[in-house]
Amino acid sequence: MNSNIRNIFGTNNNDYINFNNENVIVLGGGDTGMDCNRTALRQGAKKVIVRTDG
Repeated sequence: MNSNIRNIFGTNNNDYINFNNENVIVLGGGDTGMDCNRTALRQGAKKVIVRTDG
């Protein structure tokens, strides 16, 4: 989140991850996995795959 805030304000975007038009794989489910899933989609990911154990 910190790197995204810096990206918005244009202060430092070296570690900003751009998901726009990318395929993303999230390993693990639960609340954190779903947060990662929704964040990737909100940032423009083309496709998000969530892999859970079981």
